[in-house]
Amino acid sequence: MSMPLFGIVSGPLADRYGMQMMSRIAAVVLPAGLIVGSFSTQVWHLILTQGLVTGIGGGFAYYSAMAVVTQYFDRKRGMAMRITAAGSGPGGLILGPAFDDNK
Repeated sequence: MSMPLFGIVSGPLADRYGMQMMSRIAAVVLPAGLIVGSFSTQVWHLILTQGLVTGIGGGFAYYSAMAVVTQYFDRKRGMAMRITAAGSGPGGLILGPAFDDNK
């Protein structure tokens, strides 16, 4: 829930500070939410770290990636956006089982 809502904030921040800064922030915040979430002792800790912090980091990463695609392509921009958006589904489908430790 926090990732789509964070698009409202990440857009103006990207305009002001640039896409490189947004990618750097995402590279720190997204893994930090996952790592801190692994130390959760109560459910609300997990909701706070996995839901909020990871969502904010994902908002930085996803919306920055989508914005870069629109800036790079002049022709066939719609096709580039479709390929970029469609890449998240197969990525999750392939990487999920690849990182499964119950083999």
